[in-house]
Amino acid sequence: MSESTSVDYNYPFAHHSTHFQILKSIQTLYRSTVESTLNLIDLQTFLKATQIINNSDTLYVFSSSSNFPTAVFFKEQMASIKKKVEIVTNSTNIKLYYYTMTNKDAAILITYLNRSNYDNLMQLLNDKGITKMQLENIIKNFRK
Repeated sequence: MSESTSVDYNYPFAHHSTHFQILKSIQTLYRSTVESTLNLIDLQTFLKATQIINNSDTLYVFSSSSNFPTAVFFKEQMASIKKKVEIVTNSTNIKLYYYTMTNKDAAILITYLNRSNYDNLMQLLNDKGITKMQLENIIKNFRK
């Protein structure tokens, strides 16, 4: 049951649309969103991220306050597979969490257009041998 109906993202349905038309528009939007997301994912990068997550005892997510909702959503999803996640959102806590980390943990840094104050943290994590993933906008940088 495949339809090639185009839906305007800004106005997915009209005031006079039926319930069925609204549901079909929402279905089309969701499918399109999933397709677009899949087109952005590099399979090798995805597999490497999966390995890092699976092989880590604890995931430490370093996030600015503007990315906090993303970090919380990630933590909730990881809880469903029994993976421990700690969210660190301010520079004072960075050092406190850093001292509890081991080389069996991984760090995930969420930034927007690489706007962060994580340069010192990156060096500290490198010195301690901690695996890092940096997520910025759509670009994914994996550093070991």
